[in-house]
This record gives sequence, structure tokens and C-alpha cells, in this order.
Amino acid sequence: RETQCSLASLVRLLGSSRLQSARSIDLSHQRALVTDALLADLRLSSTAVMSIDLRGCMKITNDGIAALAGRCAMLRELHLEGTSVDSAGIEAVASTCPKLACLHLRDCSNVDDGAAAVVAARLADIACLDLSGTLVTDEGIACVVEKRSALKVLKLENCKEVTKAWVAETLVGQNPEVDISFSSFRFHRGHRRRFRFHRGHRH
Repeated sequence: RETQCSLASLVRLLGSSRLQSARSIDLSHQRALVTDALLADLRLSSTAVMSIDLRGCMKITNDGIAALAGRCAMLRELHLEGTSVDSAGIEAVASTCPKLACLHLRDCSNVDDGAAAVVAARLADIACLDLSGTLVTDEGIACVVEKRSALKVLKLENCKEVTKAWVAETLVGQNPEVDISFSSFRFHRGHRRRFRFHRGHRH
């Protein structure tokens, strides 16, 4: 009964006229109920929505993400943590949301260098990118950092295919303007472009 009530409330919300002018949409609290069909039924204003949170919505696929992104041309921030999105889904987002500045892909097990390549090629305004817990490698990260000059925050925690030595010796040294977190360590710019390397809290 509780699930039925929650679903009914969610359906009413998705059909509500309030969504026509909503700037931020958070469906993460109803993650067990969110599906591609529900995303397709969202009534949104393509110029109003700036932020969407779908973290943990494990029932959605690239199709649902693409359908939603296609109606959010001005989207600036997208949370997809823990979803099944892959490079095809990121491609769909990039093609319809060119102004996206913050993309959160933590623990997306299908995200790899292919997805990183899409970010590098298509998302010119990307400033904050969380690839923690994904399958990206040194090569994919290097491609993003090289091509995306707007990047300011890069999260690579628990990326088992990324080399710690490469991050410390190459990535950080060549990109002093980027705040980089990797595993339990965080690299950030200090005075006169010197770096401090210390243990920090996970984000």
C-alpha cells in the first residue's frame, strides 16, 4: 500500500503544472519508482529546467535519459550516479544539452573511456565532472582534461583503472587550474602554483 501511495503521488507530481516552471527536479527520493515511461511523461518547459537529480534510479536506461534530456535544452547540472547510463546515453545528453556544466556519473558501472570521449568532444562548458567508481582510464581522463578548458573540478575516487602515479606526477602537474580528487587523496592548487597532497574527506 505504501508503494502504491508513493507511486500515485509521483504520478500526480509528474503531471503537475508546477513542473512547467520548475528549475530543479529531484527524483532521487523516489528512485525505486522512476522508470523510462515516467521520464517520458514529464511535462517540462525546455527553457526552465536547470538541474535534474536521478541518482540511484536503477530502472532507467539510456532511452529514458535521452527522452528527458531532449526536453531540457538549458540543463546545467545532471546527477546520474548509480544508473546504467553508458556512452550512448551521455551522447544523447550532450547532443540536446550543450550548456551542461556539471555531470555526476559516480558508480555508473557502464561509464568508460567512450563516455569520457563524448564529454571531451561535446560538452564545451563542462566545469565539474565526477567519474568516481567508473571504468575510465588514464587515457580517457587525459582526453577530457586536454580538450575541456572550462573544467575546474574532477573527481576520480575509486577509479581502479586510473593510475595514482600518473595522476600525481602528470595530470596534476600539467593542470594546476583543476581541483582533482583521487582515492583518499585530493590535489589542489596552492600558492604560486605549488601543490599540496594530503588526505581529505571523500566527496
